[in-house]
Parts: sequence; structure tokens; C-alpha cells
Amino acid sequence: MPAPKLFVTGPPRSGKSTLAIEIAKETGFRFGGISTPEFKEGGERKGFMIKDLKTGRQGVLASKELRSPANVGSYGVNLADLDRIGSEALENACFDKDIDLIVIDEIGKMELFSKRFKEAVIACLQSNKRVLAVLHRDYVKDFKQYGEVFNLTPENRAEIKKRLLASLKQ
Repeated sequence: MPAPKLFVTGPPRSGKSTLAIEIAKETGFRFGGISTPEFKEGGERKGFMIKDLKTGRQGVLASKELRSPANVGSYGVNLADLDRIGSEALENACFDKDIDLIVIDEIGKMELFSKRFKEAVIACLQSNKRVLAVLHRDYVKDFKQYGEVFNLTPENRAEIKKRLLASLKQ
């Protein structure tokens, strides 16, 4: 039976990223991949970090202060850190025999500016490893053929969490 490939999607600020990291920790599996937590200044969101979940290396994924040829809204995307940390973390997780679960937070417009990142995501999805990915709602149609998509809302959070944990442990 192939390893499950699971996607969490939903509206902004519905807790997709938080849920993915919670689940990764609760499975007991050794996990790697990336997270993209926001950073704030004076209560205002200024951008997003990109963090390698295995090594702890981190950089800036996007910032309101960054000038870049790749922009999403008011955020400039840091393609160098995206590849140096994000793409590399996924490539490593894909081939690391010590990793049982690959977490990808997130597959969205910022991340998909990088051809290398997209190729790393596809390699992970075609691997024999479990994958739990946060998927921006605009990309569901592009990735649903790789696995099962769960639409998260505040009302169904507990049920979705239970189903994701069960699917990963099967």
C-alpha cells in the first residue's frame, strides 16, 4: 500500500499550519520538511520565515521590506532563502532514511515562484514516504491527483485532525 499523501487546505488563518505541525509531533514519526511561520513587528505581520524542520536552519521566505522580482501582495519573496533552505530541506527529507514523514508548510504562490521548490515537492509526492502538506486553496486542482485533500474549518478541526492522524498511521 502506498504511503499516504495528505493535503490540508482552507481559508486564511484557519489553523492549517498549526495543525500540520501538531499532527507531525503527535504521530511519533521522525519528520522533516519545512514550516513557514509569520513574523511580526509591533503586532503587525511583516513577513514569513522558512524553517528546515530537521536541522532548524531558517531564513526569510518573504517580507514587506524585501524588494524582489517575485511578489505576492506587499511581500517580496526571497528566492535565495527559499531554495537554500526550503528546497534543500525537502530534497533532503525525500532521501533521508531517518525521515518517516515529510511536512510541507506550505505549497502556495510564494513557494511556487521557485522551480526547484516545485520539483522538490513533486519528488516528495512521488516518493514512498508519508507526506502532510498545507496547500493553498488556489492550488488544490493542481495537486489533488497526488493524494487526499482535507478542507479545514474551525468547526471541523477536531474531526480533520483525527482523520489525518488515522490516515498517516495506517
